[in-house]
Amino acid sequence: MTPAKNDSVVCECLGITESQVRQAVARWKLCDLSEIMTKTEAGTGCNHCHFALRRLLEKRAE
Repeated sequence: MTPAKNDSVVCECLGITESQVRQAVARWKLCDLSEIMTKTEAGTGCNHCHFALRRLLEKRAE
């Protein structure tokens, strides 16, 4: 997963970007936070990004 230019970091602990999470969600058809955490490791540090990760899932469902 390659980050795009001007891509915002979602998980500060691990430096995981929004586009990396979106790519993982699309590639593996992830449906919940625990799946994102398993496939990308985003959200496995301090947990501060959980809201943003859930929001990305909601936007995908819209």
